[in-house]
Amino acid sequence: TPPCGSPSLSDDEAEFAALQRRAAASWLQAVPGAGVCETALRAAGVEPDADWGEESNLYFVHRSTPEAEIYWINNSSYEKRSVTVSFRVAGMVPEIWHPESGLIEQAGWSTEGVKLPGLYCKYPAPRGARTVISLTLESDDAYFVVFKKPDGESVPASLVLPEKVSRELSALEGPWKVAFQEGRGAPAGIKMRKLRDLSTFEEDGIRYFSGTAVYSAAFRMPRTAAGERVVLDLGSVKNIAEVYVNGISCGTLWKPPFRADITDAVRRGRNSVEIRVTNLWPNRLIGDARLPEERRITYSPIKFYGPADPLLPSGLLGPVKIMGIK
Repeated sequence: TPPCGSPSLSDDEAEFAALQRRAAASWLQAVPGAGVCETALRAAGVEPDADWGEESNLYFVHRSTPEAEIYWINNSSYEKRSVTVSFRVAGMVPEIWHPESGLIEQAGWSTEGVKLPGLYCKYPAPRGARTVISLTLESDDAYFVVFKKPDGESVPASLVLPEKVSRELSALEGPWKVAFQEGRGAPAGIKMRKLRDLSTFEEDGIRYFSGTAVYSAAFRMPRTAAGERVVLDLGSVKNIAEVYVNGISCGTLWKPPFRADITDAVRRGRNSVEIRVTNLWPNRLIGDARLPEERRITYSPIKFYGPADPLLPSGLLGPVKIMGIK
């Protein structure tokens, strides 16, 4: 935005006005809603590298290698986002790489703009030639969109993939055995007929517990369709969960949706599941504020919480379901 006046009290206003008039013709006028850099690039005829319209809370970083164009797409929102992204790349095959699981999956795409030659087209694409991909990012989600050189001389103008379909196979309602971390004031373990927020228990050792609680249960594996992946959906978790099925680690879950792919761990018939849930410190600090110093579990030189502060939801809240996804 051009300056409208001088901040100095000693400048010559007439001289400033004259300079302002001479500069007005060449001053770069900002596009509404756009920054100076974006405005300058548009004026220079440079197309956006990755464009999803006015969708907020999405960010990207682009890196080029001799073999690929790599985009890191980030959703910094607590809400799920489904967006159509136009990339300044053409003639390359896109894949989606998930850093948490290592899963690499195919992406569907379409092309727009000028007709491309049959050969692979190195970034940046010819002006107006772009690749369009529909992406879905869960809350706080991020992954790589990787454009690779085609195996042959050319790629099709578009690729349409079937939408993924999920269905509930069964629900793990209980009973659950819960073992508590030692030295945190809680009993060694309890049994739950159904999942319940730990902070709602009357027993102080459970109500004010902070640490890792291990939930274990057994279930029978329902039938699945051919090619269907099996996913364990934990529902609500406060706050981090490590999932083990039949003693096999199926990952650490730290944000919603709390889902773990257990396809390679489950077997026909009876299975065991162990979910190690670690919560935050406030509940224990609130409980300790009610106790004399010699009986407290924690120590802090600063008083962060008082005995009347509200407790946070704690533990595995569920509902826990076994889902089939294809």
